[in-house]
Amino acid sequence: MREVVLSMLLAAAAFYDAKQKRIPNRIILTGWGTALLFNFWQSGGSGIFFSVLAAAITIAALFPLFCIHAMGAGDIKLLSVIGAVHGLSYLFKVAVVWLVLAGILSVAVLIRKHLIISRLRYLWFYATAGRLSGMPYYDGERDGGECTIILAPVLALAYVLVLTGERGGVC
Repeated sequence: MREVVLSMLLAAAAFYDAKQKRIPNRIILTGWGTALLFNFWQSGGSGIFFSVLAAAITIAALFPLFCIHAMGAGDIKLLSVIGAVHGLSYLFKVAVVWLVLAGILSVAVLIRKHLIISRLRYLWFYATAGRLSGMPYYDGERDGGECTIILAPVLALAYVLVLTGERGGVC
């Protein structure tokens, strides 16, 4: 049951992210509330504790990516919903698949737009000197939106792939 509800929330988040380039907080709050209910029903008070802990650890671990503008707050909160519903070990599986898919998509977009060399040069500069100067990795005014990847649909796909893989005995 929780897989169905979470799949619907992820689909809604993917839809909004694709259309509006943001994930509404009502989807996130519904996800956190769902996580608390399911985990309380399954494990009582300890279920609530571990659900909140998983969400908090996810947000804390990914907050640096938000600070350098490499990831949006909505994407981080959406990942925390998966952690809150399923726990950190399951979230880790989804995150690995998600990162691989997002990386492939990012490279494909950069190649298609003939920007891969310039972005790799910028990444090298940022990794060696830029982060020390305090400049963000991504700056909307400087970089524009042509390389921005909408991550919620990719996350929804990663969740379904891991879920299907677990059901089929692959993961």
